[in-house]
Amino acid sequence: MKKPKQMPAAAGVPALTAAYYVYEYVRREDKRVWLQAVVHQADCRWCQNGQGRQSNAGMRDGLGRWHGPFAAVQDAQATAVTITGEALACKRCQPY
Repeated sequence: MKKPKQMPAAAGVPALTAAYYVYEYVRREDKRVWLQAVVHQADCRWCQNGQGRQSNAGMRDGLGRWHGPFAAVQDAQATAVTITGEALACKRCQPY
């Protein structure tokens, strides 16, 4: 198990230890369309404390949204499973 990291606090928000987020989005490939939910560590460059990389807080064409923060990775996984039936881990930050 990874050692919890102390996360820097955003303005007016208390610091969390090892915060996690879930990014829910619609994936399109050829003619198939499906929902995915990916668990990220808060300091992941794709997550950025639930703000994502897009200027509109991670909402790509209005098809995605962030959930969290979650103090435990198990809570983030449970949320992802509730949304899509499975929890995918970010390949970059590897939260579990």
